Amino acid sequence: MGNFKGHALPGSFFLLFGIWWSVKYPMRYLCKKNKNVCYVASMSVHRRIDIIEGIVKAIFALIGFLFYYHVHGREMLDIHVHTLLLVAVFGGSISIFLEVFLRGNIVLELLRTSLCILQGSWFWQIGFILYPPNGRTQWQLDSRDNMMFVTMCYCWHYMVALLIMAISYAIVSWVIHTKLKRIDPLEMGLLKSSDQAQETEEEL
Repeated sequence: MGNFKGHALPGSFFLLFGIWWSVKYPMRYLCKKNKNVCYVASMSVHRRIDIIEGIVKAIFALIGFLFYYHVHGREMLDIHVHTLLLVAVFGGSISIFLEVFLRGNIVLELLRTSLCILQGSWFWQIGFILYPPNGRTQWQLDSRDNMMFVTMCYCWHYMVALLIMAISYAIVSWVIHTKLKRIDPLEMGLLKSSDQAQETEEEL
């Protein structure tokens, strides 16, 4: 990861997954409350997605151990930006651990989602700080003023992550409630029957 692209690539990966989760979990939560308007995919598709997401969740912990040893012997600002990254990584790991015991908890899922988005955007920020593209001015890595500014930037990144989640939740909620208003009584009855059939399949 000793260049800008080495930080931008994993940053894009975590950003995409975080944005995907910011849509998926609100949709699943709201669909449970409004089963009659949600067409749920087959169980096999859900299992494949869960396997992929399980791998991503495991990466959280691995990256944490990687960066714990990645910062030894580096400049002060370099250590600081990676330490802030570890806050997001280990926060996500703790959330994943708690989800083992509290499956389907929307609060933990949204917490993990926000930390995943934060991790992705912060990877990009680290790339801009340590390896400025296009020959831009290098940051002073031993400046305490820069450390304070970077800490403030980290808080801004998390606020943006929360804003993205709020927008996603609002859009998903609006779509579901819009569909609910358009369903006629006959279609509502068919959907109820479909829901009952799906619940029976899950019990089996």
